[in-house]
Amino acid sequence: MTCQGFIFDLNKCTGCHACQIACTLENQVEWGTNWRQVITFNGNKNPELPCFHLSFACNNCMDAPCVKYCPSLAISKDKQSGVVLISDSKCIGCKYCSWVCPFDAPQFNYRSSIMEKCTLCNHRLQENLAPACVVLCPTDALQFGSFSGEIFNDPAEGFTRTAIRPAVQLVPLRPEHKKPELTTLPFTDAVIHQFEKSFKPPGAKTSFLSEWSLLSFTFIIPLLVSWMLAHFISVIPVQPYIFLGLAIVAITMSTMHLGQKFRAYRSIFNLRGSWLSREIFFFLCFVTTAVLSLSTAKMQALSASLAAISGISLLFSADKVYQMIIQTKNQKYHSADLMITGLFYTALLAGRITFFVLFAIIKGILFIFRKNKFGSIKPTIPFLSAIRIITGLILPIVLCSFISDPLHWLILTMVLMGEGIDRLAFYLELDPITPGRQMKIDFEKNLQQRYRT
Repeated sequence: MTCQGFIFDLNKCTGCHACQIACTLENQVEWGTNWRQVITFNGNKNPELPCFHLSFACNNCMDAPCVKYCPSLAISKDKQSGVVLISDSKCIGCKYCSWVCPFDAPQFNYRSSIMEKCTLCNHRLQENLAPACVVLCPTDALQFGSFSGEIFNDPAEGFTRTAIRPAVQLVPLRPEHKKPELTTLPFTDAVIHQFEKSFKPPGAKTSFLSEWSLLSFTFIIPLLVSWMLAHFISVIPVQPYIFLGLAIVAITMSTMHLGQKFRAYRSIFNLRGSWLSREIFFFLCFVTTAVLSLSTAKMQALSASLAAISGISLLFSADKVYQMIIQTKNQKYHSADLMITGLFYTALLAGRITFFVLFAIIKGILFIFRKNKFGSIKPTIPFLSAIRIITGLILPIVLCSFISDPLHWLILTMVLMGEGIDRLAFYLELDPITPGRQMKIDFEKNLQQRYRT
């Protein structure tokens, strides 16, 4: 297979940012948004490690996750050039392509409220001209060419190793460039402390403020699913208007996350490849069949069965949406996963205390494992971890031994409080990988190896 892409020589790049400026001017990129970025390894000149630069843009991966997982089918490969392109008229601005791209290529344009990215200057390629960044690179560190077959890149700090086959060829550092710079300061504790104080970690793609609407959506859907499952199991009452009202709030919250809210209907266009499309599709199926089951006696068994199946599929799909993201710290199973949360709620609402205790224990174990990996939820509020375990898991189990009604308001309040904290922690810990984050990880890893030797 032949494809076009960049060739980058780590030995020649001086970090002058000419490529970034050329890209911005050629494509009239909005101020504050960079389709190409230059990342520096060991920018503070730690005397134990070499210093070099990486220039990143879209790598037009052969198995591009942005193409595969875009829910609105807004991203595709140009048939002639093989360049990955985003359609302005189809993009819904959900930012999911940015989450699944380990190279941080897709960028959100806050003026147009859609995603955009490097196009390899496709308009120039059609005129047999090289991309602007390549033309204006003063040291020829950045070049452009065609590749046949597989592309193999030697490991480079900041370059995430994945199976998506990025169409970029890295020319690795020569041995003489792997040595620390001789002009750096002597290796002393005082110097190292100064490096640590001046080092600014790269920013994350996500934050609680940017994902609050998704937090609300994913907090409500396991409640809805478990409420219906418990209704089918133990015939607990479900008020159709309250149920439908919560469902409307949930879908409204999910829509708030989109840049182009009036294009929300396009979110189910990629059922074949996107778990995000499947999540929304199963949500609509679940709400429809659940309301039919609650409001009419005709074919109630069929609608109830479909509601149960689509509800479980909804929780599974919602979990898979986040499992597709390469993160700085990965943990396959999370105590806030919606599937186990839905079963946890169902056991409580249906009065199956044995299963409720079992799922509470599983959640507690997963939460403790998470805390060992991620640390405290936030340095300023470490007590939330204790509240989550004690108030959300231990006390509800103890109260179930003394209160005959598992649906007592005190038990439900404690459980919901604990799950709310857990879901908050999930989004605070959500950290999709970027070249800058990968560079930081590799820097710390290399520094530890130097310390050991």
